[in-house]
Amino acid sequence: NNSENDDFWIKGNDGKACVDKNRGGPAWNFSNPRAADFFVDEVVGELTRETDINSVFFDETDAEYCGGDTCKGQKLSTSARAQLYKDKIAVLRRTALKLNKAGIWPMFSSVNEVTATSTRPDLRHCPLPYTDYFDALKDVGWFRFYEFFGPSSLPTFMAEVASGLPVVVHAPGNMKDNLALATFLLGQGDYSYFGT
Repeated sequence: NNSENDDFWIKGNDGKACVDKNRGGPAWNFSNPRAADFFVDEVVGELTRETDINSVFFDETDAEYCGGDTCKGQKLSTSARAQLYKDKIAVLRRTALKLNKAGIWPMFSSVNEVTATSTRPDLRHCPLPYTDYFDALKDVGWFRFYEFFGPSSLPTFMAEVASGLPVVVHAPGNMKDNLALATFLLGQGDYSYFGT
């Protein structure tokens, strides 16, 4: 609630911070170097000072950029979303490096994939390709987490598994057609984990 940090948040066309109640507050503006440094140094830094942590889960790391409506009802341009997403990816890399140094692996949930089609097409309109996300993290320790997983995720999943990336899959709760499990079994590797 410090007015000096008001620029830490993504602002809509009305100049107000974009608040997403599903994520618990305003969306970070990592295009602001002070906000990025504060997040990595203070928020992530606190995790490195805790004892007995070996992994930390970061939910929906890119949904605010890939959903297309970063600020409810106020569409940001594709170029604005692309820059915000690029800067978020840089913060994810810094986060992984800081955590890895402390012996901690982050688990990043991403809605982005290498294919345009999906079981959740509303969340796949990312302004940057998934390769940008993956390449920024290819030399750090992290887990990929899938919240919504199905046949359209297979190309991304297989590419990740082939690279040696540990992948955690959470299948849809109904599992009525077992497609998520079948898809997982087709692409799984040594470090692939499935749950419902």
